[in-house]
Amino acid sequence: MDVDDRAGQDKARMAPVESGAPEGPSRLRTWLCQPLDSLARVLSRESEGILVIRGVACGCGEGARVFSIELNEEEGVAALTCRKCRRTIRLYERSLAWGLPRKEGEQPKVFPYKCSCGGHAFQVAVGMEYPRDRVSDEDMLQFSIAAACLACDEISVAFDDEGD
Repeated sequence: MDVDDRAGQDKARMAPVESGAPEGPSRLRTWLCQPLDSLARVLSRESEGILVIRGVACGCGEGARVFSIELNEEEGVAALTCRKCRRTIRLYERSLAWGLPRKEGEQPKVFPYKCSCGGHAFQVAVGMEYPRDRVSDEDMLQFSIAAACLACDEISVAFDDEGD
């Protein structure tokens, strides 16, 4: 699939969610959209809870679905930067998802993620698994990020964090 085909898919916004199912954390909802089928397949799995898979798109304009990814797996932090407008969003922070204490104002460093080909521009989808008895849309069992490299079309799971 070429870049133009991928960019054109961003006209499809959020897919309907079954009644009562989580839609993702409220702070991310404006970024979430229909995922590319190839990314959704990578994130699909048997789930004990409720699995929600969404693509990511920036609101800066049509075709704004290309991001660089910055991660710190040890600290459980994932950020995306839109390649069109350079806006950055903290997509995931373990401290928010699992309620772990972090000193006020302390932000862990993130490091660039790159494909095995050396590419660093990706289309992204997220998989969020929720317990059936969740308290809020931050109450996740697992959070995963799938990335499709624009340079070589390789698809990989760039980040995966599971609760205790």
